[in-house]
Amino acid sequence: MDDKSWNDVNTYQDKKNIYNGEIGKWGNIRFVGATDVYKETVAGEYTGDDDNSVHFATLLGRDAYGVVELEGQGQGKEIVCVKKGQPSPSRSEIECDVMFTTKILNATFGVNIACAVSD
Repeated sequence: MDDKSWNDVNTYQDKKNIYNGEIGKWGNIRFVGATDVYKETVAGEYTGDDDNSVHFATLLGRDAYGVVELEGQGQGKEIVCVKKGQPSPSRSEIECDVMFTTKILNATFGVNIACAVSD
């Protein structure tokens, strides 16, 4: 972020096409912050809160992945969310089935960078 070619999101001319959580861009790479990143130990095991874990920054190029609508989940259908263990649907609950999935289109258009993190 100290590089002269870093563009902070606050300096963007186009304010409409900003990703949720975007913090800036460097070259043609747009950086989006996340609070729940993938982490694992040096031994390669997934970890949630280990301070000594390795964090992964994912860079995705255009057309690296796509979003696929699941069959039978087209527009116009009512989505009913049900809390597990409840006998009847409740529209006040927030747990829902996912109505889409992602598909890797070209794995060479993406890369994970392993990072150490410090305070």
